[in-house]
Amino acid sequence: MSKEIDDALGMRPLVEVEEKRDTEVVVLPTTETTEEDLQLAKNNIKDVMETGKDAIEEMSLLAKQSESPRAFEVLATLMKTMLKANKDYVDTSMKKHNLSKTEPDSVTNVTNNNLVMSTADVLKMLKGETDK
Repeated sequence: MSKEIDDALGMRPLVEVEEKRDTEVVVLPTTETTEEDLQLAKNNIKDVMETGKDAIEEMSLLAKQSESPRAFEVLATLMKTMLKANKDYVDTSMKKHNLSKTEPDSVTNVTNNNLVMSTADVLKMLKGETDK
C-alpha cells in the first residue's frame, strides 16, 4: 500500500510480510509497534477500569436502595468483569516487560567449564595422590 492510503486509513505500514499459500498472509510486527500496541491496550484497559470503578460504586448504591436481586446480580457481574480487566492489565504489563527483555541488543554470555578425567585420575585426586 502507498503511504498516502496508510495515512488516510490510519493504518501502520506493513513491515514484514510472510506469504503462506496463495491467499493467506501473515503480518509480523516489529518490536517497536508491538510495544506501542501493548501500551495502547494497557491504557485502554486502565480507562475501562477507572470507568468500571465508578460504575461499581453507583450500582452498589442502586442495589442497596432498591434491594432488588437483579440489581445485585448485575453488580456481581460488573465486579467479575472488573476482576478480569485487572487480570488483563497485569498480563499486558507482563507481556510488555517480557518483550523489552528479549530485545536482540541484550547479549547473554555462557561459560562452560569442562573437566575430562578418567576414573583412575579421580580416585588419585580423592586420595590426595599426585603424579610424580
